[in-house]
Amino acid sequence: KNFLLFNGSSFINVVDSAGVNFPTISKDDTGIGILDPSDNNFSFEMFIYPAAEANNNQIILQKRKDASNAITIALSQSAASSECSAIFAVSSNFLYATASAVVQKGVFSHLYFEYRSEDSTGSLKIYNNLQRASLESDFVDFGNITFNNAPMTIGTGSSHAAGSYVFAPQENLSGALDELRFYHNTVDYETLSYNWKKEIYAKPDLKLYFKFNEPTGSYGANDVVLDYSGNSL
Repeated sequence: KNFLLFNGSSFINVVDSAGVNFPTISKDDTGIGILDPSDNNFSFEMFIYPAAEANNNQIILQKRKDASNAITIALSQSAASSECSAIFAVSSNFLYATASAVVQKGVFSHLYFEYRSEDSTGSLKIYNNLQRASLESDFVDFGNITFNNAPMTIGTGSSHAAGSYVFAPQENLSGALDELRFYHNTVDYETLSYNWKKEIYAKPDLKLYFKFNEPTGSYGANDVVLDYSGNSL
């Protein structure tokens, strides 16, 4: 029922080390890295509510080793209060691909982003409310994507160069997120359409799952979000 509101200054830093934040209560306290895709296809799923106002470049989430080795999902600059573009950029080992899709402001939209190495029609795709929303991207097989277990940031990030295209954030995210899921796999359309408005259960290819259902209270100064993937991030 709940979601997390980002007010332009708040953000999340996900340390890519299982159980490192709360080892005494974590299901997995091994400290191993979880999020680097390695040789896997991968995908992100979320509900997003961009603020109904003009915006500069904002990062929704980012896994970044350096400016040329990163995965970024972002909102591009827009003077309109009604819509902007969602950007999906991946670069690794001198290879890169990008995709974009129009997103409405002032409403919740379900966005699904996927990288599929073997899809010759385009390696990156974006779906908006279960409909294909991006044009075909370049076909790129990134092979082994590893970022030295760099953290994943949500609501903030740094510049990302994908070839000649450079996305430079100018402000933190303004809006809301709900049901953020990260898979080391892609999700077929039937499963996606069945689960998009439901909570899901932990499974091996689900690497990060934030429901953003944390109650109000005094624990941890309200600065903790809970990972329901079973990976204790």
